[in-house]
Amino acid sequence: MLLQTPTHGGARRAGSRRPAGPLPLRLVLGSFRPQGWGPVPVTISVEGQVVARAPIETTPGDYVTLDVDVPAGLVRDGRVTLGIESPTFRPYEVGGRSGEPDDYREVGVAVARVMVRHPRHHVYELLFERWAPELGRRLHGLPDERAMGYLDTYSVICPISQFTDDWLWRYWGKRGEILYPPVDVEQFTPHARRRPTILGVGRFFQGSHAKRHDAMIRTFRRLVRDGLSGWELHLVGGSMAEGRHDRYLAECRRLAQGLPVHFHVDASPSELQGLYESASIYWHATGYGESEWRNPIKCEHFGISVVEAMAGGCVPVVIGKGGIPEIVEHGRSGFHWQTGADWRRYTLAVAGNPDLAARLRAGAIARSARFGEAVFRSRLLALVEGLRSPAAA
Repeated sequence: MLLQTPTHGGARRAGSRRPAGPLPLRLVLGSFRPQGWGPVPVTISVEGQVVARAPIETTPGDYVTLDVDVPAGLVRDGRVTLGIESPTFRPYEVGGRSGEPDDYREVGVAVARVMVRHPRHHVYELLFERWAPELGRRLHGLPDERAMGYLDTYSVICPISQFTDDWLWRYWGKRGEILYPPVDVEQFTPHARRRPTILGVGRFFQGSHAKRHDAMIRTFRRLVRDGLSGWELHLVGGSMAEGRHDRYLAECRRLAQGLPVHFHVDASPSELQGLYESASIYWHATGYGESEWRNPIKCEHFGISVVEAMAGGCVPVVIGKGGIPEIVEHGRSGFHWQTGADWRRYTLAVAGNPDLAARLRAGAIARSARFGEAVFRSRLLALVEGLRSPAAA
């Protein structure tokens, strides 16, 4: 893998003075091999010259930092091209991190970030990543001259929803061709008899577009208090190896004390599929309590788990923000809501009316096919065909 990064002051003019000392870089890398594989040796080189070697520990979904000092003599015109080499593996040969046997990718280490270790970057990290992360996320929408130049070189941009396309326009004045992500809806076989359970799926983490399991638990408590009986809430999600995320999961467990709430942390794909195929209602609350206009990043940009739940036969009762209203047709394949009162009202309507639930369930299963792999393939091929030049035709 080759990466190019500017030095302290960005790109310099040819012939300008080079840095007097080594260029300090920080790389954020991740190894996602199965547990027990041990550290992965990584080699960093510039122009064929090795500048660092280090073992990267295999961690459960987390990244580690690697600091590298590039000799000043290898900095060319204010830029450095890094070679990052590591052994690779194919997930299907070891069952994969998710246990899927058909993942034939050749996977090395993941590179999350490459940055110069300069005082101003440290200030940025303190200000926007630790002290004021919400402000930092909002600043992501500001146009960057170089990034916009790169974007102009693309023939077509493919947002994953109308929601993201709208923000592409608002932020950067660009429009794209919507290409919804492919969802393997064919894998699900909905059960005819459904359990009286409500299902929520999403990683247990804080920040960005958090899945708001805490809001689900509070809403469920309110429903139980108001008379909902015999129902369970099942929350499924991956754990995150960081203190604040661990504390969030612990807080969710505390909120659920005394309630029929079940946590499926780091559930296997087969366990999740079984829950999709047997639960009666699916909840999604990403963006709850947030302004869709002020903090669009806190809303779901599409909602793959919503489609999976619908394909499994769950009736979606989901927040009407972000890309989710594009998936669920209100009143035909589920309900979407804006307020907590409507959230509870629609849930009780589905839970208490088997005929309504059956009609919405059939609509949800049919609707999910609109986001299947076959539709994605057809749409992608049509977009590619549209890029062909008259000469190529």
